[in-house]
Amino acid sequence: MKRTSIRQTTRNFTIILAGLMLCMSGLAAQTATRQRFTQAEASPQEPQQKPKPTSNVDPLGILNAPEPPKPNAPAGQNKPKPTSSQTPPRATVMSSSLDAMFSPNAIPVVIYHPVSRNFLRGGGNNWGTTYLQKSALFKLIDLNGGQLESGDFVMIVQQQTGQVLLASPGEKDRGLMLGPQSNDESAKFKIVKLQTPKDQGFAVKGIINNEDPIALQTSDGQTLKVAGMVKRPKIEVTSKFEKDTIFQIHIAESEAQGLAAAQASEDDANRRAAEQQQRQQEKGPSFAERFEQWKVDARNEQIRQAEEAQRIKAEQEAAREEAAKRAEAQRQIDEFRRAEAEAKRQQEAQAEQAAVERRMAERREAEQREAERQAAEAQRQQELATPRLLFPVSNGVMENGCSNHSANMTESFTWAGVASATAYQISVRHVNAANPAINEIVTVPAFSRTNNSYVADHNRTGWTWMVRARINGEWGNWSEARAFQYGPLDANPNCRK
Repeated sequence: MKRTSIRQTTRNFTIILAGLMLCMSGLAAQTATRQRFTQAEASPQEPQQKPKPTSNVDPLGILNAPEPPKPNAPAGQNKPKPTSSQTPPRATVMSSSLDAMFSPNAIPVVIYHPVSRNFLRGGGNNWGTTYLQKSALFKLIDLNGGQLESGDFVMIVQQQTGQVLLASPGEKDRGLMLGPQSNDESAKFKIVKLQTPKDQGFAVKGIINNEDPIALQTSDGQTLKVAGMVKRPKIEVTSKFEKDTIFQIHIAESEAQGLAAAQASEDDANRRAAEQQQRQQEKGPSFAERFEQWKVDARNEQIRQAEEAQRIKAEQEAAREEAAKRAEAQRQIDEFRRAEAEAKRQQEAQAEQAAVERRMAERREAEQREAERQAAEAQRQQELATPRLLFPVSNGVMENGCSNHSANMTESFTWAGVASATAYQISVRHVNAANPAINEIVTVPAFSRTNNSYVADHNRTGWTWMVRARINGEWGNWSEARAFQYGPLDANPNCRK
């Protein structure tokens, strides 16, 4: 309730103070108006001299100099024209931009962009200035010679530093940059005279005069334009004439006139800035500024009161936290004692469990040893139950028959007998055959057969044979599969030819 009353009182005080300050401001304005009218009636009015109008693109009116006399002109033709347009001085083709910089025929110019209201002074993000500076003074060198005409290639040299205006390389983000003296294509610009009906420029022929609208094209035909008017203007290139590609050329009578104009413009800009700052200092804070300061002070007071309340609340909270800490410390001591007793009990249980597990592990180890012994015995018995092959030996040769069936051939296989075996099974197979050639069961450890057949030469190799025994009514494992082959056809001495 107390906090709400403080807020309401502060709000009412703010409203009353704002009303008083508004009334004081109105009375001060009425008093100043009466004083101005009284002074105007008391003093006679002096006629004011109307300022001379200047060009929209030449705010300072300092570039409209009379045309310099043409060389070798007839008498009576060297008078300046009454209009603001000028015929540029003749320029000659120079061997290098450095020679052109110090040539008496170089034309001192200023290039102005009417749409953005900027004077061209360089390249990159700092390409323009809103008032005439020394850095905006250039020397224009006509590389075609003669009078400056639409379509001539020119070189633009900054008068202050001697750097040349260059077209930045690359396909994207092309623009302007200042660089050292150069004779390559990036330093050449085509100057085009424009007509601008309805702010749409198109090229025309003829001599370029003072204040003519122009366009500047790079050596590859791209036209310079000023883009990004909303945020920050920058120089780009385009393939067509449009409103943002229109510049205006201003021709100075001499370098000294251009420097004097730039110095006067800079001095005037500095003077206006100093006057503005002085007026702001003399004026003092306005009603809005004072009202804003009062709001800041009121806000600070609210913050101070809030901080005081927060401090009291923090002290109370700290006291509660201290009591809670003491209770927590006692609880932790009791918990520690219970945990210690529980740990001792668990340690004893773990020792008992370890003893039980140790006894179980010893029993499992004994069982494992017994299982391994039985498995080894079974393996030994199995090895004893597998027949051992005797003849034919590994890769041995078996007798072959006669191609004309004139004599018999005998196939004999023997192996070592197995104890307790009641029968044996022999299997003879060719590597390319799906079924065995011999698959017989005998009761003795040997097998033999005689017939008058033969084995063809292309099937003599690739034969294997193996045997297994039957013990207690069950067949054991097969022996190894031993390779053998048949001898040559008709090699039997009993074959008749």
